[in-house]
Amino acid sequence: MDIEKIIEEGYKKSDNELEDYFRKLYKEFNNNPRIVYEYANVLDYLGKEKEAIPLYKEALRKGLSGKYLDMCLIQLASSLRLVGNLNESYEILSNLYNKTKEPSSLLFLSLTLFSLNKIKDAYCLMFKYILEKNEGFLEDYRRALTQYINEICKS
Repeated sequence: MDIEKIIEEGYKKSDNELEDYFRKLYKEFNNNPRIVYEYANVLDYLGKEKEAIPLYKEALRKGLSGKYLDMCLIQLASSLRLVGNLNESYEILSNLYNKTKEPSSLLFLSLTLFSLNKIKDAYCLMFKYILEKNEGFLEDYRRALTQYINEICKS
């Protein structure tokens, strides 16, 4: 049985059919962390974050791996932020971003910081991420930008 193909077929369904399709998959293959993750993903997409959170955690406990592990952590943290569990969201995203420097985790971390009223911290993270890149005219303005950003971001 090709799990990827089964999942792909599910995402061809209309929004009205998605939840039922993935709920059935979950009932049949609930030992498969990828299926658990995809069911959580569908619930999250449908605005059912509170229902998705325990499923994301279950997928993690069951050994979700690869890119789906990081995606699950991002989505879990995002859902936690939306239901008001800001500190747990921050902890997950901060750990993930520090480990991977993945841009999506940075943006979700910044949103969580914003929700925690740590707006300066959110901006500083993004400033520093962009400054680390060597794109556009950054090399020409690196000295000035570094000075400005260090002044803004000092504790």
